[in-house]
Amino acid sequence: MSYPQFGHVLYDDPLPENTEAVVPEWTLVGKEVKIDITDHDHNNRRSKEGGQFAVEARSSRGDVIPSTIQDNKDGSYSASLVANETGEVKLSITIKGKLIKGSPYNILVHQYSALNIPGKVVND
Repeated sequence: MSYPQFGHVLYDDPLPENTEAVVPEWTLVGKEVKIDITDHDHNNRRSKEGGQFAVEARSSRGDVIPSTIQDNKDGSYSASLVANETGEVKLSITIKGKLIKGSPYNILVHQYSALNIPGKVVND
């Protein structure tokens, strides 16, 4: 559909406020963090057209952490990163330059030896 004053309007364009990501709250140093992103259009249906996503991860010191994003061609995306130091990672996910719902996210990065996992020690 085209309106001269607005240009071409796509009804299945993904919207930042309807796009969500599943982001872990914590990870371990050197472990790959996997992020699942699902975009939806103005009717909250999964988008058919690919969005213009960007993922930026920064360490506690502000250093950029390399990340990747892959279009799964079904209205979903897979992103990943690996933090190589302890602290907090600030993860920003944008579509067309606007933050998606819930972004930026904070991911705590622990050393394996410093992680306390509640439970009972069982000797076999």
